[in-house]
Amino acid sequence: MISDFELRINQQRETINREFAHKEEWARRSNKQIVYPNQRESAVKSVTAFCEGKTHVCLVAQPGTGKTGTALEVMRLLGTHPDNNHCVDIKDMYISCGMSDKDWEEQFKKNMLPCFVQNVIHRGNLLKNTDKIAELENGFLLTDECHIASGKNMTGSKMLRGAGLTDYATVKERQMKMLDISATPESVSYDLQSEEWKDKACIVKLVPGPTYKGFQSMTDDGRIIVAPILDSREKALALLNTWNERYTGTTKKYFPIRVSHKMDMENIYHATTLLGWKHTTHNSETRISEIDEIMEHAPTHHTIIFVKGFWRASKRIVRKHVGGTYEMIPKKRNTTATAQSLAARFCDNYEYSGDELNVDLRPTHYTDLHAIEEYLNWFNNDCDYALADYTSARIKSKAGEVEAKPSKMHPSNHRNLLTSGQVVSQRGKKRVPYIIDIPVEEQDYILANFNGTTLSKEQKTEVIRRIVALLTLPTEFKDIIASMIGFQFSVPNTNSSYEKNITAYIKAYNNNEKKAIKDAPDEIKGTTCWQCFIDNRTHKLCVLWQVVR
Repeated sequence: MISDFELRINQQRETINREFAHKEEWARRSNKQIVYPNQRESAVKSVTAFCEGKTHVCLVAQPGTGKTGTALEVMRLLGTHPDNNHCVDIKDMYISCGMSDKDWEEQFKKNMLPCFVQNVIHRGNLLKNTDKIAELENGFLLTDECHIASGKNMTGSKMLRGAGLTDYATVKERQMKMLDISATPESVSYDLQSEEWKDKACIVKLVPGPTYKGFQSMTDDGRIIVAPILDSREKALALLNTWNERYTGTTKKYFPIRVSHKMDMENIYHATTLLGWKHTTHNSETRISEIDEIMEHAPTHHTIIFVKGFWRASKRIVRKHVGGTYEMIPKKRNTTATAQSLAARFCDNYEYSGDELNVDLRPTHYTDLHAIEEYLNWFNNDCDYALADYTSARIKSKAGEVEAKPSKMHPSNHRNLLTSGQVVSQRGKKRVPYIIDIPVEEQDYILANFNGTTLSKEQKTEVIRRIVALLTLPTEFKDIIASMIGFQFSVPNTNSSYEKNITAYIKAYNNNEKKAIKDAPDEIKGTTCWQCFIDNRTHKLCVLWQVVR
């Protein structure tokens, strides 16, 4: 006899399939799909990971590739799963966002099936739902834009802690499934790749589909351009004239602009007056309520839209009458902010039509081009911060060295992560460095051979063993050398780098003080290794002990 639970779950499957088919038909009439093949593939990978016992999945997707479609497909697959043990009750699915933004909530609900919208909440209401989430069993938590407010002591972490979900034993017992989504996950994905989360979490990369138009398409077209500083009327006029000339003979266009300096705005005001353009403001203080409907139609004059803090992560804008965007380059590079800003609002799955069939009439975006290139390089290197340079406020990587602020998923924020026999990760821990004096000829030999392909890892190991063989070292240190198979060498080539990596280490060594342990390059991860800084001024090796993640 069928149980009440089975009856309810079967009815749920029917409801989800019916609503999905209806939404699919509606999308087909507009020559669209609500879930594209690449999104379905990533959704299947995510659900498979959950069914294989992983509790946390981080989905990384370039802006506009279809995070919402992938999320919808994950929820559909979980809500209709043929195995009742893996099928999740839709009332136990909670969807939130790192942003505290009503626009996100309305936009996300619009793209969901009706049966999924009951538990879509923005960050401002997240903590209010902690008690409900604490009661979930076989529940599903999805966090969109997971990098926002993701710090160890921020809202997302507080909710997890309050719901008992920072205890891995509890998470497993309650069969919880957590999906974090972002184009720029920063420390969230980095922390989930630590040794403690091994076999408990995974990263899924959403590969762009054939109709995707993103940063790569824009850079290939030469349409992402280094933003000029608009600190004079002449410079502002030159920028607007570039657009004026580009769209001569076409319909008039909108130009979203984000500047923070009052003088820059005044310079733009002056340029619009000279050229007969219009300008308006759309931000939290002066909101245009029907902005999407207005932008469905071409303006009567080229029009600047000052957006201030609006139109960042997740927000879609009506782009068909937009001629370009401008975003001032910050003094300190922030690849995350740039990859989530105005140019990203034009990343989407679509075919060119109208004016855009002509490459010279597609929108141009003035922003930090080098940050966009850095982002693409990181994404193309499997979103691994150890393999690609990356610059942001919460995570920085340079030449394989990663500095990251702990996120809600940092191992130190979770209990019972380690299983029997698992080695505790030393990432983030500190030890007293070793300073080894070496002969000039040995230093020259290392400098000449270690950073290239001249020597194999085994040969490099033998060089180090030869250098330290006659030194008096603690037994623990000798044991590590005996098992060593990996070395990463860096040579500080600026005064600031020398201060940080040589002078500071020597001081710590002399004072018996501990320094943080560095991360390792990909080829020697999983091995015991050293991070060595070569002091080519006083002929020393500054050695920071390391057990890689």
